[in-house]
Amino acid sequence: MLPPPAPTAPERPLPGASRLLALARAVWSRLGGPVPAPAAGLTPSAGGTILVVDDEPIVRELSRIGLERGGFRVLEARDGLEAVELFRTRRESVDLVLLDMTMPRMGGAEAFRRIRELAPGIRVLLTSGYTRAESMEDLADLPPDGFLQKPFRVRQLVIKVQELLGGQESNFTIK
Repeated sequence: MLPPPAPTAPERPLPGASRLLALARAVWSRLGGPVPAPAAGLTPSAGGTILVVDDEPIVRELSRIGLERGGFRVLEARDGLEAVELFRTRRESVDLVLLDMTMPRMGGAEAFRRIRELAPGIRVLLTSGYTRAESMEDLADLPPDGFLQKPFRVRQLVIKVQELLGGQESNFTIK
């Protein structure tokens, strides 16, 4: 068996990220089931493919785990440049892009514009540690389909993705 190919860009592990990831996996395994069922008013997930774009490995991993447990397939990219290239080759299978705004090589705003040029109707859910207003300054002319401020809960993410792909508004408030 051949070893996996070397990554195109080096991962920058966060301090303590491996311990945090191990803890997250332990918590998920203790939960022993799928993400809690969606609240009333939400359509159960019919599946779909989500492109998760974030330069933080722990955010990608936790998003992937939650989305997969919510019934979605997940593709991952480490920055905007990798996301655009991956989207270019797989756009027919991508239903939604989960896109961080602050990343190396190519930031979220530029990646968002390029992805929308390739597929104007693609749904995009932006994430950022900054506020929505700060994050949207560069995108006033091209609003995304949704926004989640970091840190967000995995349940929030799954519900928001279900809303965006199901086309329904949620009357559910996250506690």
